[in-house]
Amino acid sequence: MISKFNRAAIVALLSVTAASPVFAQAATGGILSIDIERLYSDSAAAKNAQSQMITRYQGPQQQANTAFEQARTAYQTQVTAAQKLLGPNGDPSKLPPATQQSLGAAEDKMQEARQQALGVQQAIQDSAAYVREQIIQAAVPIAEQVRAQRKAALVVPRGTVLAADPAGDVTTAVLPLLDQKLTSVQIVRPQPTAPAAAAPAAAAPAAAAPAKAAPQGR
Repeated sequence: MISKFNRAAIVALLSVTAASPVFAQAATGGILSIDIERLYSDSAAAKNAQSQMITRYQGPQQQANTAFEQARTAYQTQVTAAQKLLGPNGDPSKLPPATQQSLGAAEDKMQEARQQALGVQQAIQDSAAYVREQIIQAAVPIAEQVRAQRKAALVVPRGTVLAADPAGDVTTAVLPLLDQKLTSVQIVRPQPTAPAAAAPAAAAPAAAAPAKAAPQGR
């Protein structure tokens, strides 16, 4: 089943926290916490990413999903027709060649449509991961700044601890600072630039022609 695309799905993708970093280094003092998922859903950068991703992917994914469903329905129709020809214990090899060809073509078309739909879904997931990277990259120095101001030892993601004192939650302190620093993000990861081709080696100078021997006198 190819997942449906909407704003809630984008928020869910951005909120997937794989391995959130532990902000700052241990020192002395208390431990602060931060709600990473709120950075991924409520920050200006996250909302900018949501709008961009809906604009870029909603249409293509709907088209790809529709094409897949149509291809799957067509294939199932071909299978049902073939089963009627064979009966419950029929031998598929006994199907008429034209039927076998139609069945194979329908299956190929379904698999192709499925791969296209999965390709769009993978692009969406890659975009969400890249957005999270940009948000975290901007949030780390802000969290360090807040940690230093409050003389705490650590700032940890709330999702990585079993319990935390709400008084130590610095999400509301980090969010406005993050919004000032990062208002928009890119949703497509830049492709690595290929190394420049080496300049062709200069042609070696042509060998000098051998000198002609001087004529000898008689």
